Amino acid sequence: MRHAVPVRRWHAIGHFISILSSLGVTVVIGVFFFALRGWSPPEAWQIQADFSVTWLLLTYIWVQMGSLILVGAGTKNQMWFDAFTS
Repeated sequence: MRHAVPVRRWHAIGHFISILSSLGVTVVIGVFFFALRGWSPPEAWQIQADFSVTWLLLTYIWVQMGSLILVGAGTKNQMWFDAFTS
C-alpha cells in the first residue's frame, strides 16, 4: 500500500505576509541608510555593531527563506516575485 505524498499548496495569506515583510524590511533599511547618511557607531562599539547587524540580517534571510519553503508558491512567477522581494 502506497501513501500519497501531500501536495504543497500555495497559502495566499502566508505568501502575502512574506512579500509585505520583505518590502517592509527593505523600506526600513533604505530609510536608515538615507536618513543617517555618514553615521557610524562609536569606535568602541564598531565591532559589536558589525557583528550584530550581520547576524540580524542573516537571521532575517533565514526566516524569510524558511517561510518561502513552508508557504510554497503556487506558480513559478509567484515564487520568483517573492524571492525577488526577499
